Amino acid sequence: MPTPPSKPRKSNLQAVAKMAGVSHSTVSLILNGRGKELRIADETCQRVMKVAKELNYEANYFARSLKGKSTHTIAILWFFSGPHSEDNVIRLITKQAWENGYIAHFFDSLSDTEIILQLLKELSRRSVDGIILRITARRFLESPELKKALSMFRASVIVAQDIESNHIDTVHHYCRQAMDDVVAALIKDGRRRLAMIGGAYTKFDFAREAWIRLKRKEKDAKLLYVDWYRVPDRRKAVTDALASVAWGKRGFDSLLCSADEMAFIACDYFRSHGLAIPQDVSIAGFNNSLSASFFNPPVASVARNDEAVASKALEFLLTRLEQRDHEPQQAHVEMDFIPRASFLPGTSEG
Repeated sequence: MPTPPSKPRKSNLQAVAKMAGVSHSTVSLILNGRGKELRIADETCQRVMKVAKELNYEANYFARSLKGKSTHTIAILWFFSGPHSEDNVIRLITKQAWENGYIAHFFDSLSDTEIILQLLKELSRRSVDGIILRITARRFLESPELKKALSMFRASVIVAQDIESNHIDTVHHYCRQAMDDVVAALIKDGRRRLAMIGGAYTKFDFAREAWIRLKRKEKDAKLLYVDWYRVPDRRKAVTDALASVAWGKRGFDSLLCSADEMAFIACDYFRSHGLAIPQDVSIAGFNNSLSASFFNPPVASVARNDEAVASKALEFLLTRLEQRDHEPQQAHVEMDFIPRASFLPGTSEG
C-alpha cells in the first residue's frame, strides 16, 4: 500500500532567521509588519518573507498571546436577530479584516447586556485584539461595567444606533433624518393621520416628533404595538392590530411599519378590505429588504446602510490597533428613505 504524502512541516522562527541570515528579532519585527517603521532594508524584508514562505512558517498566535502580543483576531458583537439581513455586513468585515491580516469572529449579541458582558469577558481571556460592538441602549453605553470590559482590549469601536457617545471611537448610526423625510412627504401629500405598527422603537419616537413638529396633532399619530419577535403567529398579530382601528377616509390614511415584512402583510390586508394603495392608505416599511422593490406594489422603505457603518467601524478599529495614541474617531452614517409606489401616488417604482 503506497505511503500517503506527508504534510509539509511548519518551520519555527529560528529556522527562518538562520536561512535568511538575520537575527531572530529581525525576523520577528519583519513578520509583524514593522520592517518599514524600523527602517529595515527592503531587500532584507523581502528575503525574510520569501524564506518564511518557503519554510511554511506560521506564527503561533496562542504562544504570542501568552507574551501579551497581538493575536491578529477581532470580534464583532452585532445584533443579527432582526428581520433585516446582515449577510453583506459579515461578508464585508470578513473580507476587509482578512486583507489587513486579521481573522474576524462574529457573535449575535441579541442586544442583551448580560450576554454582551459575558462575551467580552470570554473574548478577553482568549486574547482577542479588538472589538466592534453595536449598542442601542444609552444606559448600557454609559455603564461602568461596559467601560471596564472594553478596557481589556487593545482597541474597541462602538456602533451607537440613535444614541450619542463621544468617550470612545464611535460610528453613530441614525434613522432620525429618514423618519423626518417619511413624515414630511406624508404631510406634503395631505395625509391626516399616521399609524405606526411594531414595537415601541426609537424610530417611532422620531416619527412622532416630526409629526408634531410639522403641526399635526399628537393624537393623530398612533402606535399599534406588535412584538414581532415574540408573537407565535406574526401575520395574525399584524392583521389583528390593523383591524383595531379604522382606515382610509374614515380613519388612518398612512402606515409606517417597523419591518418590510409587516408592510407586505398590511398591503394584503388593505387590498382584501377594498382599500387602494397608496390612494386610500400610504404604506412604508423599514430595512429596505430585497423583496420590497419586487412586491406589488413596490414597498417604500428605509435603507439601513449597515454596510457603510460596518466598513467605517472596521476602519476605525484597524487604525486604533496600529496607532494606539490616535485621536478619538467619530463618524455619522444616516439611514435613507427610499420612496416607492406603496407610499404616494405617482412615486417611482424603482
